[in-house]
Amino acid sequence: MKNNILIPIDFNEQSAVALEHAKYFADILTCEVHLLHIVEDSKVLAIFSKDTEYQKLTEMVQQLLNAEANKFDAKTKVVTKIKRGKVYQQIEEYIAEIDPIFTLIGKTEKPSLVKRLLGSNTLHLVNEVKNPVISITGTKVIAPTTECPNILVPMDFSKNITEQLTAAIEFAKLLSSNLHLLTIDTTTSVANEASLLIKLNKTKKYIEEQNIVCLSTLISDTKTEVADIINDFAVKSNAHLVVIMTRDQDNFKEFFIGSQARSIIENCQIPVLSVQPWDLADKNSIFATVVDPLNIINN
Repeated sequence: MKNNILIPIDFNEQSAVALEHAKYFADILTCEVHLLHIVEDSKVLAIFSKDTEYQKLTEMVQQLLNAEANKFDAKTKVVTKIKRGKVYQQIEEYIAEIDPIFTLIGKTEKPSLVKRLLGSNTLHLVNEVKNPVISITGTKVIAPTTECPNILVPMDFSKNITEQLTAAIEFAKLLSSNLHLLTIDTTTSVANEASLLIKLNKTKKYIEEQNIVCLSTLISDTKTEVADIINDFAVKSNAHLVVIMTRDQDNFKEFFIGSQARSIIENCQIPVLSVQPWDLADKNSIFATVVDPLNIINN
């Protein structure tokens, strides 16, 4: 990966939240920032079919991009880009071109000339690009003025969570944040609960050995949807970021996002960092170090 981050924006409120995150990350990473706006080819753009009218549109958009770029610290290099076409395809192509550390993408509430970013476009990106994606639905912002950031890591120990845990640890070090591990027991089995507690405690101990403050919680609930439990707990625990795996490691070649991951991405009011399982399967790890605490992943 190159030392840059990508923010696709459409100048709405959620884009503003994404930009606030970008300012924070740009400062601590000392990285380049790319602001990307997509003018979507659609019937809505018929009024701009003439070259002269489209030129006026791009000039207006460029002025807006320049205004956003000027809000960054002077030491941060900001690149602005306007592309035309289908939103997710253009973002995906640009990600392949610049290879960002991650992409920050916000939600569009109101109709505009640009298709809703969060929804089908975000799900396409999370599904198909290897680089991590941070999707933003709420207004929570990680910023230097906040308390120590708290990263929530919902863990399904029935799956391989190597990449998820790796990402969580690296972001915790990056942000000097705490980690909060959450696992959910959807059975009524005492033995299953005991097994989850053992794995949870082993993982917590490993994280603490990395000099990271770590909390852990086990919730037993046989009725509520897992995604709803996670979304609710993210708010109650004052999380600043939720780190999830988008699908099972064993099914990484299938082109779909797990239903629980999708529900978290679409509904969580806290920024969600989505991690792909093929980062390691393709021997092209996004992160510098791979962790497997006490070999619990394979047990």
